[in-house]
Amino acid sequence: KVPREKWDAKYGAGKGNRWQIHHTLPRRVIAVGDRVYATLQFLDSPVSVLDAATGAILIEVLPGTKGTDEMVLAGDILVAKTNTQRSPGAQEGIVYQKLANALVAVDVKAGKPLWKKADAHVAPYTLALHEGRVVYHTTSEIVCLDAASGKEVWKTPHKINKNRGGKFNLVVHNDTVLFHGKKLTVLSLADGKKLWEHKGVGPISAA
Repeated sequence: KVPREKWDAKYGAGKGNRWQIHHTLPRRVIAVGDRVYATLQFLDSPVSVLDAATGAILIEVLPGTKGTDEMVLAGDILVAKTNTQRSPGAQEGIVYQKLANALVAVDVKAGKPLWKKADAHVAPYTLALHEGRVVYHTTSEIVCLDAASGKEVWKTPHKINKNRGGKFNLVVHNDTVLFHGKKLTVLSLADGKKLWEHKGVGPISAA
């Protein structure tokens, strides 16, 4: 068990329905096999590793992950979006300047950091990891990085107007990247070229 006081609404976690809690909460826990990766408090928390059966903390801090509010995991690579302050909530307007965050990658098997990308400007709910590629949206472009090195593979201009924090969604399926803001845009995972686009079925909530 972990005490709840550091998840209280006064810290910015919110309370109530999905629009009233902070939208990153579901993006802070990953269970794979006999391991659980989670932040153990709302603000300034690193990613910890727990035993899935007992809840015992196996690793208190994965290096470089302090301030994590979203994370994805594939194989032995965990990629976390880190913030130095509370990120915009589901009902708050999102603009590029508000996205003061970084990306960090950690080898969870070795417990060692792989790379860090400062000033990544990752929009909420747009971080994905698939087939050795990290993909995210900055509100002005969709970016793809190599998961092992952090080197840029491609970036595709894709400016979106101001929207709320809980209204974005990006997923990677097979060899395509699908992003929904106010339109559904589909790109090739290999090179970032636009395959097709369709008027959005909105409003769709990622929160």
